[in-house]
Amino acid sequence: MNANQDASWCVTRPWFDYMMGTRVMSDPQIAESNPLGMDLPNWLESRVNRLARRLLPSSYESIDRSSRIDAGRRQEGIEMPFAGVA
Repeated sequence: MNANQDASWCVTRPWFDYMMGTRVMSDPQIAESNPLGMDLPNWLESRVNRLARRLLPSSYESIDRSSRIDAGRRQEGIEMPFAGVA
């Protein structure tokens, strides 16, 4: 779980989050290793990652920026409030 409720919607298959730039890596140690969220052979995974970064550069910039912001908020103990919940 990350500090922003509006990020990382697609937990089991995160490819949509990568396309939309809404993925947030709260803990890079446990994050998926490719945008498909699937176990792939190393030779294929490196190609998928390279292709995804080439085709979706602004999405990856947004993901990297959001992940840095989320990490900073978590260190400060700040969580984003849920809409409509007091």
